[in-house]
Formats: sequence, C-alpha cells, structure tokens
Amino acid sequence: MTSVALGIDLGGTNCRGGLVDSSGCLLFRAEMETGAGVDFFPRFESFCHKVLTQATAAGLMLTHIGLGVPGVVDGLGRILGAPNLPALHGVDLRQRLHGRFGFSVHVGNDVDAIAAGEARCGAGRGIDDFLVIALGTGVGGGLVLRRQVWRGSIASTAEIGHVIVVDGGRLGGCGHRGCLETYASGPGLAHSIELARLGGEASHFKFPAIVTGPIVAAAAHAGDPVALAAFAEAGRHLGTVIASVLNLLGLSTVIFAGSGVANLDLMRSTILRSCSDALFPGTPLPQLLPAALGDDAGIIGAALGAPGDDGLL
Repeated sequence: MTSVALGIDLGGTNCRGGLVDSSGCLLFRAEMETGAGVDFFPRFESFCHKVLTQATAAGLMLTHIGLGVPGVVDGLGRILGAPNLPALHGVDLRQRLHGRFGFSVHVGNDVDAIAAGEARCGAGRGIDDFLVIALGTGVGGGLVLRRQVWRGSIASTAEIGHVIVVDGGRLGGCGHRGCLETYASGPGLAHSIELARLGGEASHFKFPAIVTGPIVAAAAHAGDPVALAAFAEAGRHLGTVIASVLNLLGLSTVIFAGSGVANLDLMRSTILRSCSDALFPGTPLPQLLPAALGDDAGIIGAALGAPGDDGLL
C-alpha cells in the first residue's frame, strides 16, 4: 500500500491541498477559495475531509497532515499572527486538525513549505542556498541555507514582506507603514492604481470600479503606462530588499513563487537594476528563477515536512 501525506497550502485567497507520496509526487489535488467569513473553519475542515476520502477511495495509507499557513507559527502549531487571514490568529491548528481527523499534524509557515518543495523537487534542486519570495495576496519569504529550511530561533523568519521600504509609507495589514507588501503584493499593486487615479494620471486601460492584482497585471501586459509604473515601483522595492538579503547572507539565487510569479518579467529588469544599485561593490547579481512547481510547491513542501522534521532537505 502506497503511503501518502495530505499537504495543504493555505493562502489568503485560495486554499490548495493534495495527496503526496514520499518522492514528492502529487497524486490528487483540490482547491477552494479561502474566504474570510465565520464559516471558514467548517469549510476548511470539509475541504480536508474531501481530500482525505480520496486517499481511502484509492487505497492509499495516509501518514500525516502537513499544513503551510500565511503567518507566524510557533513550535506547537499555534498561529501567533496572520495579517492576511485574521481568522487564524491565536488558533492551535495542529490540535484542532488532530482532534478532528486523528492524524499527526505539522503546521508551519506557507513560504517555508514552498521553499522545501522547490528545494526537493523544483527550481532549488542542487542549489545549497537561496531565497524564496512568494508574491500574491501578501509578500512572503523563505530561506534555504546549506540545504536546510532556515526557521531561526523565533517563530518569525524571513518575513521580507514586512521589511520597511518607505519611511511613513502605506499602512499595511500588520499595522506598520511602508512595508514591501504594501507595494509588491496584489492588493499593493491595486492600491498603486487607485492612487494614480486620484492623481489624475492618464491610463489607456479601462479599469473597473474595484481593481485587483490580476487586473493590474492584465493592464500592464496590455502596455498601460499606469499599470507598468505600478510594477516598476514594486520592482524597485523588491530589488532593494533582495540586495539587503544578499549583502547579509551572500546568496546568489532568488526563486519567485505564488500567483505573482506570472508577472516576474514585468519587473525583472527593474528588480535587477535596483538590486545592482544597492549591492555591495563587486557582488554579482542574483539569478531570478520562477518556481518550477507552480501552485503545487506549497502542497508538496507541506506534505514532505513531516512531524519531527528538523528542516533538513
């Protein structure tokens, strides 16, 4: 009987889950909208049950549940902070899911899970040290150092989306002003368009009343100058933050993941230019790679991060 784990990538917009074998092969996949209403937990548990029944139907033996969440997670599986999914704040997800389904449960940061998936089965294979940047509803970070997902000595690690890039800038969901996330996330790009509208900047694109990140991307791909300027601003801030990480850790590779990776080419040149301006003299520019596993990276990484995992790949 084939052993599998249930891997779940719980994002601020979408929740993806699947059954993954020990080699990292995704055997079944499902998805739901995360939502933020009071019915989140019943829907989430129903989603988990749906995937688990697939294991039973296929004659697979489930070993554990691995879950990546967009926030700060302590060593006991409790969510200490989740700005983009406040329903999770203070919740002991490990105990809740164990009590509901009876399996051992491992809970960690979502971008750490993506980093683990890419290191084992994706763009990070064969690379000892790299930074992962996940662009989507928020901006998250994950570090692999010496083939190990670096989790540090405190619950919060590599939260580059909350590095301040503009002193006194935009207010973020974390309560601080000027975070990278408020410029480079989907909502941050949409906010840039709203500010441009208020400033009377000319646009060739017919934006709807409610603007989202994907709409800004569509406008930029269509050549709209206002949308392109929003991506240029995001790219400048990303490049500055990447340079700071490289100056500190000496990395040579950055892997981009999340829904925003589809727009990497809109920012690549700006990121590298801004990065070059901020790197220590003589430091080579990093290679910027898209995640090879796409939306499945977090599922696979969460599943392979079994209980007791020390982060080694």
